[in-house]
Amino acid sequence: MPYICLARGDVPDGVVQVLDLLPNSSQRIPSLTPPGESRYVNRVKRGTAGISAAGLLGAVSHLDGLEAYLLDRVEPGGLEQAGGTLIFGAVVANDTVTINGVAFTAVAGNAVAANQQFNDVASSGGAAATATSFVATLTNAASIASMKAGAPAAAADSYAHSGAPAVATVSLVARIGAAAASLGWKGNTITVATSGATVTGTAITAGRLVRTHETWTQDVQDATADALVARLDAGQDLALADINTVLLAQAGAELTSAGGSQSIGTVAGVLDVLSGRTFRAPVRDTTGRAAAADVNSDRYYIYMDSTYPTFKWHSTSGRGGFTQLVLNNGSGMSDGEVKPSTIGGDTENREVGGTRHTYNVDALTASLVVGQLSKLTASTLLWPTTATFPHFPFGQAGFTEYDPITAPRLVTVYNDNGAVL
Repeated sequence: MPYICLARGDVPDGVVQVLDLLPNSSQRIPSLTPPGESRYVNRVKRGTAGISAAGLLGAVSHLDGLEAYLLDRVEPGGLEQAGGTLIFGAVVANDTVTINGVAFTAVAGNAVAANQQFNDVASSGGAAATATSFVATLTNAASIASMKAGAPAAAADSYAHSGAPAVATVSLVARIGAAAASLGWKGNTITVATSGATVTGTAITAGRLVRTHETWTQDVQDATADALVARLDAGQDLALADINTVLLAQAGAELTSAGGSQSIGTVAGVLDVLSGRTFRAPVRDTTGRAAAADVNSDRYYIYMDSTYPTFKWHSTSGRGGFTQLVLNNGSGMSDGEVKPSTIGGDTENREVGGTRHTYNVDALTASLVVGQLSKLTASTLLWPTTATFPHFPFGQAGFTEYDPITAPRLVTVYNDNGAVL
């Protein structure tokens, strides 16, 4: 179904109204006509919330809007490959680099790669040669098998890999399985540690391989939502490829799981939010009926699994939605009284905020070609005034006055695929 989205942040909800869609919501006869389509066009809801060290949502009771959809449906950094660097210095015999519990040891003399040995500086002739020797044992089949065996069960077969070093610097990247890049949170489970102070690097600081975007920080939520809304306001397409371009640039992510991430979003979901429909990410299960895997022992919803710590994406089912689970204590008549069929109340999903749906019928086409939508999607003069004299930006009644402005558009209308109509 098409999505009519308000393309101005300075126009309040309940002001812009489309009246030439059929059925008319005010004139319909409920017994004869389907739900009305004429409607007010409301702005996309916005708001950020932090995620705690325990992976819980830091909001009072819930988070509504575009950011809520992102943090519940899109894996942050889902297309990013975890990595880190090792910088080799004056490595001496018995210095170690330990990856996934496997100790790679510097030796004086001939190093045996299959035994996870590499040459120290004295025997190799320099730090660059020692780095090259380390990469040779790191990429040895026996070393890879040992690192895979040391990976946690949730990220089985994960290991660190590296290409040729840049002088004395080794760039580690996360891999999984045969030789595939490990995208998303699994690469973060690859641990890295060293003995002594002869090897340093970013992987050492974190104690593991890292990604740029490992969780939905409030700044990243805000920037990603801003970029999506900017396309709406400019009247640009928001097809899957367009949304993915924004998500990759802002959060190293994608909307769906097509590229290898764990994301579960849809184009329809994003367009629903942008058209003013309310998506809610709840903080806590108030009904006691949520799936056990989705909540902790206190019934708070888990958005990021803190086991690893907070960089593991939640399971493939979302915690929030456009509807919310509520208890109905009077769903039917039984034994002469209205009561629920289940002790404690029957559960039902109710729309959080709601919006009137629009369907691609003749009335919509006519409105886009010659009707109200044809005017709302084109240049429009806002806040026209006939005042002859200069005035303060407020009137005697306390109402704010605005200078006239020409808006490129008031609404943007999308089809199901995110193309502008």
